[in-house]
Amino acid sequence: CCEVCKVFMKLPLKTFKKKIVLWFPLIFFGVLLFSRASQPKVMVFDEIHYIPAAKALITFTDNTNWVHPPFAKILMGLGWFVFAKVIPFFPIDESTVFRCIAILFGLWALWGVRAWMLALGFTERAAQAAVWLTGFNFLWFVQSKTAMLDIFFIAFALWGLLDIYRAKTKWRGWVL
Repeated sequence: CCEVCKVFMKLPLKTFKKKIVLWFPLIFFGVLLFSRASQPKVMVFDEIHYIPAAKALITFTDNTNWVHPPFAKILMGLGWFVFAKVIPFFPIDESTVFRCIAILFGLWALWGVRAWMLALGFTERAAQAAVWLTGFNFLWFVQSKTAMLDIFFIAFALWGLLDIYRAKTKWRGWVL
């Protein structure tokens, strides 16, 4: 058995149930998103612009998409380089690798929704409801499954603004 299983087995049943309830939405939506990451087989929406641009940034060739900020494209390109070139786990097509990186950031954004709810003083139950409602939101779902820059912006915005919100007592007058 793995180390994670050993840790969970040592927890009291009540704590174990709380941990499972806490992580279940991420597991559920992660499985849902990753199971369909290779569909459709062709690039959709703005993937036709961002995937070649991400490859170009990582391989130091001519960037084909200068009109958008490079950071998310660099993250997608690094993920492609690591999971498709350096340590290829599965024989999957390149667009699927890019979508998997976007899915990870989508799940991070989903966790950011929970963090925001807790920071605003809501209960864990309300935070879980917000996570489930956001997870079933079609816009979040599509943005998390598509290799575009939007979900990266959403994730960084949620966590960055949360950091500012949490530090507002120290930074009086700054932004908030």
